[in-house]
Amino acid sequence: MVNHLYKCNYCGEEYKPKKRGTQKFCKTSCRVNSHQRKKKIEKISMPKLPHTENTTANSYNEKVNAAGIINSALGTGLANGVQAVFTKSENKPATKKDIQDLMIQVKERYMPITNMPQQADGKRPFYDTLLKAVLYLPVR
Repeated sequence: MVNHLYKCNYCGEEYKPKKRGTQKFCKTSCRVNSHQRKKKIEKISMPKLPHTENTTANSYNEKVNAAGIINSALGTGLANGVQAVFTKSENKPATKKDIQDLMIQVKERYMPITNMPQQADGKRPFYDTLLKAVLYLPVR
């Protein structure tokens, strides 16, 4: 008899399903957490639009003109410039270049050691150039 194992759609753990073909999660907690995560993502990606009612004689329509657009753009640009000047560099958000530089540093920091055996749990030896020590790290 062949045991078919399925992979949980939330945590990735293998499990034997009780309802073949319909069960997607290993535990109820994984199913609930997946649903909650999905709802959070929907809430972030789909902002609620304001409720629009039929226009009546009492409502007013805001007119957009070039001067208003320019003033708004200048005000936003000025506010962003002031914020950039007074925000400390360690508090600024990371850019794509910052992340790439970090990845290069990480790759340079841990150097694989080829003449030492790996551990029983599959971790391989690396030399940490910053700590100047041998570490066993999991390899993907």
